[in-house]
Amino acid sequence: MAGKSTKTRNTTSSSTRPSGPGSSPDQREKPNPADETMAQTTQAFRQELLTSLREDIGQIIKSEIRSVLEKEMEGFRADIKVVRSELQSYQNSVATELATIKGTTGDMEKCLSSCTDDIVTLQREVARLKAQSESLQDKCEDLESRSRRNNIRIVGVPESHDSSTGAVSALLQRAFSLTEAPVLDRSHRALLPAPRQGDRPRVIVARMHYFQDCANILRLAREKQQIKLDGMTISVYPDYTARIARARAGYNGVRQQLRGLEGVRFGILYPARLRITHNNQERIFTTPEEAQTYINKNFTARETTSNK
Repeated sequence: MAGKSTKTRNTTSSSTRPSGPGSSPDQREKPNPADETMAQTTQAFRQELLTSLREDIGQIIKSEIRSVLEKEMEGFRADIKVVRSELQSYQNSVATELATIKGTTGDMEKCLSSCTDDIVTLQREVARLKAQSESLQDKCEDLESRSRRNNIRIVGVPESHDSSTGAVSALLQRAFSLTEAPVLDRSHRALLPAPRQGDRPRVIVARMHYFQDCANILRLAREKQQIKLDGMTISVYPDYTARIARARAGYNGVRQQLRGLEGVRFGILYPARLRITHNNQERIFTTPEEAQTYINKNFTARETTSNK
């Protein structure tokens, strides 16, 4: 069939060729209708075969691709199923933990609320007890101070000297040139260990029977400051509590600066207040800081330095 088509094409080609330059159009060969039909049939068959091959190949490729995709999808589905199972397990675990934490948080909130209420109650109670303690401390301080009103402290008496009431009464009579020996209820050394040889002797604490005698002796002691008697130098001071003594000692530096200032008078009031009189104006200070501020403001540094 192929040879026949080739022969037909050759015959057709040779028959369509011009005879020569001198041939006329009437002398050319006419095309063969059978050959043209055969060519058309062959072309149609070829197109049909190509179309059929394309469709078959397309179906084969699609089938292979579908098979591969199905296998891959099955693997993906298995992996997704495993991941989903793990996620579900993790979700259940997290839910359990959250439930436990929620319960614990609720219990802690209740405990914290209860603790907060207790703390508020305790704070109020502590504030009340603190105020009550301060009030009781002030009362005890006042009672102790009142119990010491008739007491005096004698400093500088050697340890060898007798500290009995009779000996101390005679010592006070001679030291202040009293007409009569003061009446003492009791007298004793300060409740401290006995000093070693060469150390300062312990203070003698004496309780006067009459307050007038105590006030008179303290007045004379302020006037004389230090009293020399039988080779010893003694001083007499009021018997204050430790708290009041510390508060009054806080003014020592201020008093040192005020000594010798012209036109200035000062003194310590009970329990621990400093009174300063300057230019006929009286000021009372309750803390050493207030007094120091007043001195710095009203007196020059040269004046206060010269008195130190």
